[in-house]
Amino acid sequence: PWKWTKWVAWDHTFAEKVSGGHPYRSAGVDRLEMHHITVTETGVAALRTGAIDFTFNGYFPEQAKDLEKRGFIVQVNAVGQPALHLHPLDACALKYPTCDVRVRRAMYLSVDRKSLADKLWLGYAIPAPQGGSPRASGWAEDITVESSYDPKRAEQLLEEAGYKKGPDGVRLVLDYFMNWIPGVPDLMAQAIVDEWSKIGIKSIYKKVDISVALLAHYRTDGFPMPVVFQAGGLGTGPGQDNFYFVRGAYCDDVKAVRCF
Repeated sequence: PWKWTKWVAWDHTFAEKVSGGHPYRSAGVDRLEMHHITVTETGVAALRTGAIDFTFNGYFPEQAKDLEKRGFIVQVNAVGQPALHLHPLDACALKYPTCDVRVRRAMYLSVDRKSLADKLWLGYAIPAPQGGSPRASGWAEDITVESSYDPKRAEQLLEEAGYKKGPDGVRLVLDYFMNWIPGVPDLMAQAIVDEWSKIGIKSIYKKVDISVALLAHYRTDGFPMPVVFQAGGLGTGPGQDNFYFVRGAYCDDVKAVRCF
């Protein structure tokens, strides 16, 4: 229902309401002004001063909480996610321990997603117990967040897979690569490393640049997929164990800000 009247790449764009309306949709706003703001703090300042009416961006939970306290409406939507990529086919081809489904299930069962959502994401995250979104088709209602956390069962699975605890309490050692995202995703990765250590999995946590992450993700020039690879926004699929955070898509109130 709008037509673009100005476009400056990577800076701003303006749109005007189409005269005569639209055959399928009606526009309640006459003019749109969209600005590409790369610094989150600048977006927050623009909201608080009234320079802009709404925004969506990767805000930290503390920033979202502060905006709520100031009277802004914060809305979230399960769209993006930092996910743990395990990729069973790669694991088996490269002879990783994660080729064994029991190891993957043990890693899955030992992560307390609800605590991560409540304590690190301050309640703004949706802990997903399965690969997918609760708003998408194929979501299994019987697989709950509560049923997906069982560290005792995780240790049993590792025992069954033949990984016994050594004198140092370690069963196996894994590389844990992360397409480094500062803030909560980094803290979340460290929390997961700590939880895995409790069942005897020692993770060597390595922060890597996006260029390295993409080499691994697309297997460029034979670059091998790491044993564990955490990234955000590279897509979902059955080879991952997702922990959803949320990224905004639209606003339905003038003074609204969508977070993550």
